[in-house]
Amino acid sequence: MKNILKKLIPAKLWVILSIIKNNPDYVKRVVWTIKNSGFYEALDKTKGKLSQNSVPEFQKNKTNTYILKNTADTDNSLSIAIAVHVYYMDRVEQILEYIGNIPYKHTLYFTVCEESKSELNHILKKYGLADYQVIVVENAGYDIVPFLKLLPFLMGQNHDLVCKIHTKKGAANLEKHISGIDDVWFKTLMDSVLGSKDLVKKITFAFESDKELGMIGPASLYKSAQKLMYGNEAYTTDILNKISHTTDPAKDWGFFAGSMFWARLDVFTPLMQNRKLNRLLNDAIDMKTGRYASAFHGMERVFGKLPSLQSMKTGLTYNLDIENKANAVQIRDTEKIYSPVGVGMTLQNEHELEKNHNRLKDSPWFDKNFYLEHSATCKKMNMEPLLHFLR
Repeated sequence: MKNILKKLIPAKLWVILSIIKNNPDYVKRVVWTIKNSGFYEALDKTKGKLSQNSVPEFQKNKTNTYILKNTADTDNSLSIAIAVHVYYMDRVEQILEYIGNIPYKHTLYFTVCEESKSELNHILKKYGLADYQVIVVENAGYDIVPFLKLLPFLMGQNHDLVCKIHTKKGAANLEKHISGIDDVWFKTLMDSVLGSKDLVKKITFAFESDKELGMIGPASLYKSAQKLMYGNEAYTTDILNKISHTTDPAKDWGFFAGSMFWARLDVFTPLMQNRKLNRLLNDAIDMKTGRYASAFHGMERVFGKLPSLQSMKTGLTYNLDIENKANAVQIRDTEKIYSPVGVGMTLQNEHELEKNHNRLKDSPWFDKNFYLEHSATCKKMNMEPLLHFLR
């Protein structure tokens, strides 16, 4: 029967059906991709040849999309702050390894509760770090409140850029059901903001080259705020109303799930000296962690809205091969490039990526050349076709 079906069903459809059978979660992804394929094609197609922007390393199309593929070995003139919130102490050394990928002068700022300050200082001294500061904060408000309390100080130090990271653990509760998935969210975020010296060069070069660029973060975790509210509608609306009277909270926008990104410090101006916002975020009832909905989950979503509120752009980072050795930064004028796919599905997909890649990489049913020719995004970025297909 199987052989008869193979003869009747086209090869490309058969490989898709085989993947769906072996990976039930792919059903939702396939349905969503088919439903939205017209949108992405309209977004990716260009009129005629790609024209060059004034910066040679950028390619520009009709939607004012810039793809940064290569950077010259030039010095960075921007002042860089790295804001690290520490809760899980066993993540610190991993984070320090990633920070080693920053090829430019930078200042480290660690926020931590009083009880963990001594242990953190011990680790930092062991690594021989010189230019860093440890700021004691209350153990409340997730990684959001410590970052907001740090922002005025960073602005006072005249930093241009901040890279916001934290000692994240968990995988959207999937760790309770899927063995080995615990570190996927943390690794996906960190690989996308500090994964290599080349990536950091591209990110900082993008900010230097485009003064309207407000924020850069991982493409795979740039999500639809409206589709992924998870009960945070009231909190998000309340925050938006406190920082902007012209924003329609019902309209969608993108945000970086997991709250790790690079940003120009000017993008946070609407949050500064905002007494109403400060009162909301210091609500004692809301300060406890372990909730699915809170003012801090709302703030995570509002972070993604800040660039457009400041008439700035958002950039996305992409890994172009399975080994994460090649990458690109993409910058668009429009913010309508976010995904409605849930974080859990994205993380499970990342967790199974290598397995699925190995399963299909030598398969005659996946035509890499055909796929590359018919995927505008994949072709422009020179992304590995199978990797683009699986993600």
